[in-house]
Amino acid sequence: MMAVMSFVSTPVVAEEPPGQSVRATIEAKFPGVKIKNLSQTEIPGWYLVETDGAQLDASILYVHESGRYVFSGGLFDLASGRNLTREYLRRKQQEVLSGLDLSKVILLKPQAEAQREPALHPIVVFDDPDCPFCRKFHPEVKKIVQAGVPVAVVLYPLVRPHPDAYRKSVAIWCAADQAVMLDHALAGQPVPSPEQPCAHPIDENLKLGHDLHVSSTPSIFLPNGTLVLGHRSAEEILALVRPNPGLSLGQ
Repeated sequence: MMAVMSFVSTPVVAEEPPGQSVRATIEAKFPGVKIKNLSQTEIPGWYLVETDGAQLDASILYVHESGRYVFSGGLFDLASGRNLTREYLRRKQQEVLSGLDLSKVILLKPQAEAQREPALHPIVVFDDPDCPFCRKFHPEVKKIVQAGVPVAVVLYPLVRPHPDAYRKSVAIWCAADQAVMLDHALAGQPVPSPEQPCAHPIDENLKLGHDLHVSSTPSIFLPNGTLVLGHRSAEEILALVRPNPGLSLGQ
C-alpha cells in the first residue's frame, strides 16, 4: 500500500480557486519546487500535482484538498482496472510529442523515403551513446527502419552514470554524417570530439526528456504516444506499431 504522510494544514479561504490550498501547502512544505500542473482527479477532494521533480523523489503527487495528506505512486481505479496515473502521463506525453521538432533529432528514414519526409509517423527513441542497453537495441532500430518505419533518435545523455555521454552526444550531432557517427558510438567505437563546435540541441533534449518523464534509456515512444522501456526486439516493436494509426508529430 502507498504511504500517507501528514502535513500541517493550510487554512482554506472560501473564495480561493479550487486547488489553491493544495498549491500553497506544496510551496510552503517544499520551497523552490516548481509546480508544472495541478488538476482535480476523479476522486472528490484529491488533486494531482506534477512537479519538476528536482527536490522530490517523485514528480507526480496526489494531495488532499485539506493540504494534510499526500501520496506518490500510481493511482488505480480497481472497479475499471484503469491506471489513472499512467493515463495522465500518456496524455501529457502525446501532447509533448505532438510538438516534437524533427530538426532536433536524428531522423532515420527507410530507403524509399530517404529524400522526403516519412509517410509514417516516426518512433521516437531517447538514446544515450554510452548506455549498454541502447547499444543492444540499436541493431533492432536499424531493422525497424529497414521494415519501413522511420525512427527519430533523440540524443539524451545520462551524465551521472556516463560522464562522457554529453560530449559524445554533441560530437554525434556535429558530425558530418550523424547517422554514421551514431552507429560508431552505439557499436562502442571511439567518438572523437568535433574539430569545430556547432550549435546543438542536447540541452533542449534533456528538457524534453524531463517533460516526458524519461529517466532511463532507451525510452521508446510509439507513434500513438505509448512508452516502451528498455531493449526490445524489432519484431516486438513493429507488432505494437502497425495496428496503431499514430499521432501527428511536428516538423
